[in-house]
Amino acid sequence: MIYSIDFGASGGVQSYSLGLVDLLNENGPHVARAIALVNTSENHSKILHHHDATNAAKLRLTAKEFRSELRLCKDDTLILHDASTMEFFRKITLKCRVWIVLHGDYQYYYDTAKKFGLWADEIFAVNQHLKKIVERNFRHRVQCHYLPAAAPKWRAPELSKKKKKIIFVGLKTKGKGAHHIPSIDAFLQEKGLSCEWSIVTSGYKLDPDVEADLIEWQEIESSNRIAFHQDIGRDAMRNEYSESSIFILPSQAEGFPVSLIEAMNQGCVPIIFNYGPDAANQMPLDLSEFVCNDWHEMAERIYQLNSSGVVQEQKIALAHCQEFHGRAQTLMVLKGVLNGTSLKWKNPFIFYMKRVIRKYYFLYD
Repeated sequence: MIYSIDFGASGGVQSYSLGLVDLLNENGPHVARAIALVNTSENHSKILHHHDATNAAKLRLTAKEFRSELRLCKDDTLILHDASTMEFFRKITLKCRVWIVLHGDYQYYYDTAKKFGLWADEIFAVNQHLKKIVERNFRHRVQCHYLPAAAPKWRAPELSKKKKKIIFVGLKTKGKGAHHIPSIDAFLQEKGLSCEWSIVTSGYKLDPDVEADLIEWQEIESSNRIAFHQDIGRDAMRNEYSESSIFILPSQAEGFPVSLIEAMNQGCVPIIFNYGPDAANQMPLDLSEFVCNDWHEMAERIYQLNSSGVVQEQKIALAHCQEFHGRAQTLMVLKGVLNGTSLKWKNPFIFYMKRVIRKYYFLYD
């Protein structure tokens, strides 16, 4: 069995994890399961939640109890998506494979690679730039696999039924650009353009100042055209995308933007910030003008689209997603690694000795 384990917060990492499980089960029934391990106030235990059994009891377990609960053996694989979960498991002996996935091209994930790269059996990165950084910075030979997010297996959207709606998917933080939304809307209103808004967020992490600004914006407008959705399911998420015409990503902190792929999969025209090395690579070449440098430019592009019509751009986004973000590439990588993985001895003492050796012989810059 393959267990893909997220940290229990809705968002890009969880969508990525669920997408991997869906893809694996599509090609081999019941070979993978999606699980969340939620942090508790006690570092030695986490709460186990099965995504496919929402009514099941949520168990508080230590790492050893988790190993026993799932009866982990050498034929199993754990896919871990965050450092706290990796730290949770590295303290016990594991006979199964462990894969770690690096989700962001910034310091948190560089540090994760440093700390757990010698412990894990395989390392994956969600974009090509991050893959190169990991491989370049290890002085000993290490392979990091590029594993893009698979587009969801959702039914095709009906473009004729889309509304004049803009969708934002992300945390209520400045890093994700949520604080720009009221300014963008004010710009459009001054131009005489009134759009509906769908703000899909998570309660996992937020910036109180940003949340206060968004609440004030909604109250001032006192209109049904602004809707907030928190921690919604995948079917509800698909419905929000399918109704929206434009997707905005005013973010400065992305690894592989799963929400961008989901939005294009449902025919939304993506307008994004130029947030990093791989930004333009995920966009259709014919929509490169919608990679923006600031919120004012983003607002201008939204106004331009609504003035000239969005149908052609929607078709371009949908076709691009189907061609370049299909499920075949991701599945090919997963199968290739599964067939070629050699197990490491994942024992806490061995992990400690590797850390000591790395510290004194500078295996990682």
